[in-house]
Amino acid sequence: MDDERSAVFRFLRTEIFPGGEMPGKHDVLEYSEAGGFSVEEIELLRPHYIRTVDTWAENLRANRERAIAIQSDEVYDRYLRYLTGCAQLFRKGISNVGRFALVK
Repeated sequence: MDDERSAVFRFLRTEIFPGGEMPGKHDVLEYSEAGGFSVEEIELLRPHYIRTVDTWAENLRANRERAIAIQSDEVYDRYLRYLTGCAQLFRKGISNVGRFALVK
């Protein structure tokens, strides 16, 4: 599972969010507190995002020709891989999406 996780996160860092970071829950908490914020509420959205990215992938597939006409086969394939890969990470409990309410 670590190889799969590493490959997916490497793909996300290089192909989808180049130069970006995907902080974990502990990072958000640490940096928020270091910045003088306190965490008022945390809502983890994994179950909702499974459905969300599945729906996005389904819609992309349904609009394949249009998406390719606007961009390219390569971009279509990249984003379909992104959406379906994220769904698998969420299903396997490897990744999550969170909403953090902070107060200062």
